[in-house]
Amino acid sequence: MSVLVLQPIGERFKDLAQNVMVYGLILILLWLVQWLILHFAVQRQFTVIQQLSKNIAEKNADDLSPIQQQVPEFKELQPMVVQLNRLLQRLEQSLMAEQRFTADASHELRSPLSAIQMRLQVLKRKYPDLAQELISIQNEVNRGTQVLENLLLLARLDPTNTSQLSQSEIDLHLVMRDVLQALQPFAVDKNIQIQTQLLPQLYIKGNEKLIFSCIRNLIDNAIRYAGQNGHVFIEMQQKQQHISMTIEDDGQGVTDEVLERLGERFYRALGTRTQGSGLGLSICKKIIELHAAEIYFSKSAHGGLKVELQFPLHIQR
Repeated sequence: MSVLVLQPIGERFKDLAQNVMVYGLILILLWLVQWLILHFAVQRQFTVIQQLSKNIAEKNADDLSPIQQQVPEFKELQPMVVQLNRLLQRLEQSLMAEQRFTADASHELRSPLSAIQMRLQVLKRKYPDLAQELISIQNEVNRGTQVLENLLLLARLDPTNTSQLSQSEIDLHLVMRDVLQALQPFAVDKNIQIQTQLLPQLYIKGNEKLIFSCIRNLIDNAIRYAGQNGHVFIEMQQKQQHISMTIEDDGQGVTDEVLERLGERFYRALGTRTQGSGLGLSICKKIIELHAAEIYFSKSAHGGLKVELQFPLHIQR
């Protein structure tokens, strides 16, 4: 007896497709479960690394204490943490040595300079015929005192630490008036004409003494480089949400190379005959950074240097 069984080929392919779909779904579910397990396991392990990175980012000049690893610890990270703690220790020792040096230098250098000033005053009264020579010596002593004060100010300023900076509401118009009054004798001595375009009641938030020092340095620099019978141009205006202040002079032109290096400590353009220490613009840059403001150097249309300050506008309440 013979039995012949027939089945359409489409049924075979249909069963095969169903099996492939079932096995494929099972594999996808297994891969998904595996991925979730790996994801949470790796994330849990990387939490320690993220916490370590956060601890490193929070370090500053006021907190250089050793970094402690969180539990569980990574043995692979232990050598790096040990070396980093040693670096923080050396850095703390260097900062302490710098602070001691700054305090000692302030005390040791101010005392003899003050004594020289007093003796020069006595000599000028005792020997009036040598008054001109003594005045020149006194000017050099004043310059040395100013360099010392600038160095100490640079050492104290830290652009990353603004929490300890005492701030108040400042009217830039009043600060500018006080600066111009303080620098008036120097402008008169060189017959400098200062042309101003100022707006009243423009307020910023910051430290008034530091802002005064910054603006004074910039205008003093403009008076120095304007030359005899020169001009200094000062303009202040409000632009949207910030205050723009520009200070220009009609002195000798500046090159692109000089513009790129302005603000570096002790940098002075070659060939200049104007006395200075090269610290004034460095101090200005640090003060501007402390107040979240901007400073720009460019060539002035009047022939000299143009300095633009941009302060965030403070709205009175």
